[in-house]
Order: sequence, then C-alpha cells, then structure tokens
Amino acid sequence: MSGATDAAGPSGPTDAAGPSGPSGAIAGDKILITGGAGFIGSAVASACLDADLVPVILDNLSTGRRELTEDRIFYEGDIADTTLLDQIFAEHPDITAAVHCAALTIVPESVANPIRYYRENVTKTLELIEGLVRNGCRRLVFSSSASAYAAFTSGYGAGSPSPYARTKAITEWVLEDVARTGDLHAIALRYFNPIGADPGAPHVLGKMITAYRSDEPFHITGVDWPNREAAALRDVIRVGELAEAHVAALRDFDAIVARHASGTVPYEVINLGAGDGTTVSTAKDRRLLGWTPRYSVAEGVRDALTWARVRAGLPAPTRSATVRPVSVVDVLMPYYGDVAMMQEAVRSVLAQHDPHWRLTVVDDGTEPGVPEWFAGLIAQHGPTKIRYQRNEANLGITGNFQKCLSLVSHPLVTMIGCDDRMLPDYIGTVRALMRDYPRVSLAQPGVEVIDGAGEVVEPWVDKVKRRVYAPRVHGALVLGGESLAVSLLRGNWMYFPAICWRAEVITEVGFNPDLRVVQDLALTLEWVRAGAQIVVSDTVCFQYRRHAVSVSSEQAFSGARFAEERDFFLDEAVRMEGLGWRHAARAARVHLSSRLHAATLLPGALRRGSRDGVRALAGYAFMPNRRGGPPGGPAGGPAGGAAR
Repeated sequence: MSGATDAAGPSGPTDAAGPSGPSGAIAGDKILITGGAGFIGSAVASACLDADLVPVILDNLSTGRRELTEDRIFYEGDIADTTLLDQIFAEHPDITAAVHCAALTIVPESVANPIRYYRENVTKTLELIEGLVRNGCRRLVFSSSASAYAAFTSGYGAGSPSPYARTKAITEWVLEDVARTGDLHAIALRYFNPIGADPGAPHVLGKMITAYRSDEPFHITGVDWPNREAAALRDVIRVGELAEAHVAALRDFDAIVARHASGTVPYEVINLGAGDGTTVSTAKDRRLLGWTPRYSVAEGVRDALTWARVRAGLPAPTRSATVRPVSVVDVLMPYYGDVAMMQEAVRSVLAQHDPHWRLTVVDDGTEPGVPEWFAGLIAQHGPTKIRYQRNEANLGITGNFQKCLSLVSHPLVTMIGCDDRMLPDYIGTVRALMRDYPRVSLAQPGVEVIDGAGEVVEPWVDKVKRRVYAPRVHGALVLGGESLAVSLLRGNWMYFPAICWRAEVITEVGFNPDLRVVQDLALTLEWVRAGAQIVVSDTVCFQYRRHAVSVSSEQAFSGARFAEERDFFLDEAVRMEGLGWRHAARAARVHLSSRLHAATLLPGALRRGSRDGVRALAGYAFMPNRRGGPPGGPAGGPAGGAAR
C-alpha cells in the first residue's frame, strides 16, 4: 500500500479510543492491518481470521487488490489520512493492536526515486503512529525487513544500503524512540524473502518465475560475498507462515516487549526465517516469539507455481499423494514428587500454540490434592485433552514409564519429565520435524537447561554435552548408522524428555526393566542398531530441569550408578561387534564420558568422607574395564526417583 487517495469507507463518530487487552490479542479482538490488501498484508488478515481475530483493513490499493478484501472490514484510503484513521477507531473502538504492512518495496525503484520512498515509507508512517497514539492504540507490530541490517551494521556485502532498506531502518529507530516515551509499544519483525502463493510479487521467487515464463535472464546481484557461491545466502519464509508469525507477535505482545534486553523500553526486534540462510540467525528469535516455521522451501515454491498456473487460467496440478491425517502428540507425564513443579510442567503443555496434543499423567505418588487439581483441569479442557490416573500401588520408575506407554493411542509420543517445561512452540516444532522427515524414528529439538528455581543455566555437564559430544546443527540434521552410535556412546548428548517419538517405535521396544540409569540411551541405541534415523534441530523449544542435588547425584557420589553403566556399555560393545561396527564397539568399551563423569565426582565423595565412594569412583574412572561386583552397591534408586 502506498500513495494518498481519497477515503472511501463507512462514516461514523470520530472520538473513541481503542482499548488494550490483558496481555495481547485475544479471540474476538479487532486488528488494524495497513496494507491489508497486499501480498503480505492479506496473508496476515487471513491468519488473523484463523486465530479468531477480526482484521480491519486499511489500504489505498496502489499495489493491493480489492478482491483480497472481500468479506472483510475494508477502508480504502491512505495511512496518513488523519480523518480516516480517527473514523476507523471511532467505528471500531475494540481495535486492540495494529499491524503495519503498508510500504513501497521495490529496491531498484527506491534507488531511482528515493524521495518518494522516504515520503511513503517514513513520513506517512509518522502520521500513522501519531494517529495510533491519538486513538489510544498502543500496540504495533511493524512488518520490517532484514535489509535494515545494512543500515545498522557493516560487512553485509558490497555497496551502501538501498533507500528502501534505510526507510525500514529509520522506521525502526522511530518506533524505538516513541516506545521510549511510553506512548506506543512496538515489535519489529525482520525477514528476507517471503515466498508462496503470489509469484507476481516483487520478490526473488516471483522474479524467477516471471523470468522463466517470459524466457528472460534472471540476474543475480552481489557476487563478492565471503562464501563458496560468492552470493548472499538469503533466508526465505513461506508467506502464510510469515503471517502466522505476525499473529504470534500479537497474541503474546506484552510478554515479548517485556523481555527486551534493556528491560525498560517496550520495543523488540525479531528475526524471522526458516533458518536456512546464513546472513541472519533466527533460532533465538523463534524462541522469543514462540513460533517456528512448519513448511519447507520446496512447499513454498510449489504453492507459488500452483498459483501462477491458476492466474494464467490453467488447472492446478493434482497431488499424487493422499492428504495425511493430522498427527497428534501423546504427551506422557509419569509423575512422582514435587507438586508445584509438576503443575508448572502441566501448564507449559496447556500453553502450547499448536493444539494437536493430548496430555496423560500417571501419578505414582500419594500427594494430597493432586487428583482434585486434575479433575478441575479436565472439567475445563475436556477428557479428550487431559487424562489423569493414580496408581493403586507404587510402580517405580520403569514400571510407571511402561504404564504410560500402554496408554498411547496417537501417532507421536513425547515423555516429559514432571519437573521440565515445554516452551510454547514445542508441539508445533516436533510435529513439523516429524512431518518434514517422514523416515526418521524420533526428533530431538533444541533444549535449554534450567535449575531448581527455573532459571536458564549451563552446568559443566551440559557445556560438555553441547561443545564436545553433540553434533553441530544448523537448522535440522538427520543422523543414523554407526556414526550416530559412536556419537552417543562417546557421550549421550540427547535430552530424553524433549524427544518426540513415533508411537510404533517407542511402544514396540519399551523400557528395559533391568535398567534405571541408562534406560533412555538403551532405548535409543536399540533402534539405531536396527537402522533407525533421527533428526536433530537447533530450534530451542524445551527446558530441561537439572537439580543441583538429586537422588541420582547422591547415588553417583557413592559410585552406585556406574555399576549399571559399566555393564551396559560392555554389553553394547558386544552388540556393536556383532554388527561389524568396530568404531562403535570401541567407543562402548572406552565409554569416555561416563568415566570422566566418575572422575569429576571424586572431590565430592572425598568431601562427604565416603571411602567406599572414592574407591568405587576411582576404580571405574581409571582402572581397566572388567565386569564384576558393582562399585558401590546395587545400581538404581528408590522407586519413583528418576535418573536425571
């Protein structure tokens, strides 16, 4: 949207202000969308409708399409028309936020005519901001551009930033300054190339399709970048998912701006993308937004080509594959222990943005009030979303885990610890991974570690996991075979409670009742030996709680847990030899990380005055591997105390 035109919308009063919701947009709220008849703005309007939000579109149709406003509240006019803005808010006082998509976007045109771009993209945005403040609308999501980086940083390619890029950067500066006064709160969403249903859009994919159809050359600019291709590796994002990201920002608006680094300025910048480009990192920002892309670049290209055929009057291509049913995740929680932490874990499941989950809690304890608390949740959310049952007798760790598995009925399964937390995009992330990689047996998303107080930490054990043993992942990586076995046997870098399994995989093998400490690694290696693959993602969407002192750590100081580990690794060495996996067999016999772990516990055992513990730990860490009496007594711990 750009350029001034005469307003042609409904008439009405002009003196009402839009209210603010409790923490962001909620169902039924109206959202002002500038440029809502354009490529991105119309997609944002559709995403709002899908989220039970009501879009109110303001567009002058200089580049937008009237047909994209059908059956929607629409005002034809300019964002700088103060009378029209006041009229819109008077007629829709329940507008709680605005999304600013209106802009001129053609880079070469901005170079040829910079004055027009500064007028349309900057000067008129100032009028819009003033109108929002005047009418009491204090939440604004700005659809910015990753090209703004060229105005903020150096080293992003040859040449100066375009006037278009500078207009985006200037607008971001304006928003931050206005936010500093408290008059307006704002979130800027930066992204590179949106692709999808409109190949006529002036973006890279649209230009490629146009060049192909007209048999004209497609020119690549920027040929001196420091990589193999010498070209910019721009991230891309499917336009529908870009729109969903705008809605995610609206939905959790106040919490997002409250997490700004300064803690005082209600303004935040978030990078959006599929994570496949190298110019901008997006993983941290996805976590902040609670959103993750679910579709591949190939699917975005397919949609654009399909739409090109439709616009040309040709039939859309049919898909040979049948539509797959929606995959629901069975979230299993074997519970024993702290009630408050369990309730926190449950609330993290309830807060998922993707609704395709069902929570099953199997209570192996006797804490009072817990059944009544779950009865209230079930009454609120329904028995199809939450199931709860308490065991008549304590089953212990493995027994309760196995009972949870017996209750699985959906195609995907995750077993969350009763003191862990899902971040809001966990379900969406793992469902996307399992859909995009249909051959894998399980998905390991990114994890951050929290302490007993819920603060994000990085203990030494997790530093070693990530920096020494874990594979380097950018985006997503599929692993399998002997190389995966070697990696896990050298050091188990996976976080079991965050793993999403295919139901037929985890339920077929289940948990070994003879193991208590390494049951998760044993289950994973069982399938690796059978030829299974896993996908590892760098999208952080899960918080794993590591306590400073726990039942298992006290057992570790006595050396008890390492008896089980020693026998397990020696058995694995035999199994790996049977497959001809000599490197994996050697890694199992050496089990270096397990020995190093024992060595690091020696000072703690000395401080506790445990002679048997010191002897057991030293023998395991430094002496030759031999099967025999356990170093410190029987492995394992009291029923219900999970090894962490």
